[in-house]
Amino acid sequence: MISIIICSKSPALLEQVSQNIAATIGLPYEIIAVDNTKGEYGICAAYNRGAKKSNFECLCFMHEDILFHTQNWGNAVVDLLADPSIGLVGVIGSKYLVNAPAHWWGGGIDLCRRHIIDGYPDGKQEYVLQNPDNESISDVVAVDGVWLCTRRHIWQEHPFDEQTFPWFHFYDIDFSAQVFQNYRVIVTYNVLLEHFSRGNIDQSWVKSAIAFVKKWRRQLPLETKPLPKEKAQQIKERAYQAFASRLLSLHYDKRVTLKYIFKALSYDCFNRDNLWRVKQFMKNTLQVK
Repeated sequence: MISIIICSKSPALLEQVSQNIAATIGLPYEIIAVDNTKGEYGICAAYNRGAKKSNFECLCFMHEDILFHTQNWGNAVVDLLADPSIGLVGVIGSKYLVNAPAHWWGGGIDLCRRHIIDGYPDGKQEYVLQNPDNESISDVVAVDGVWLCTRRHIWQEHPFDEQTFPWFHFYDIDFSAQVFQNYRVIVTYNVLLEHFSRGNIDQSWVKSAIAFVKKWRRQLPLETKPLPKEKAQQIKERAYQAFASRLLSLHYDKRVTLKYIFKALSYDCFNRDNLWRVKQFMKNTLQVK
């Protein structure tokens, strides 16, 4: 039996996914939809609120803009979580979290593991399978929040951190990092779902990215196995470069932006892209004046 917790902003999407769950899950379940149509909650607060109302041992936190393509997927989840070493299950994840503000895939696509259908507004679908070792499950350090399955006692040990992450970003990476301290975090290839939206990179994402690195600075990088030192350094350098570019594109706070430009410069001060960021920062500053 599974408790499904959804932070709902669209009654139409909630009805659609509820019908899909009923047709595909294959075992008893409950749906606890936290009404967030008025934007009262961040997703951490909504998920904690929903989990407190749940009745079953297996908890599934999921977006409402998805559809399941696998029949009896609930049984697959229950079977996986019957292994006491496994604490968190997803369908997309990464084997590396870099010690810099970055997406969960910031370690590089080669370290990602994925099994999903990406749906697009024009109706196009793209099946994505990234499983180079041909595994039934892959150990990772973080899974994407589109679909997160865990056990009740693990959520009770590691509730979503609504104080540090009050918006809709990094709740999944932070929850993964918490669980990873004591349990395995995995991507399963036995459940296939379709997701219809993309994340929104805004100023709250930037604040959440910085907050995540600050919270986990003593543990980062997180990795399933140690990378060569040179590769880890390259990943960190690229992450700082990408983050500095993101700050520039958002016209973020000048002091914060300059801080991360200098971090990128510290790896290679003569890098052409780094020099472009300095010029762009000066241009933005002069335009503001």
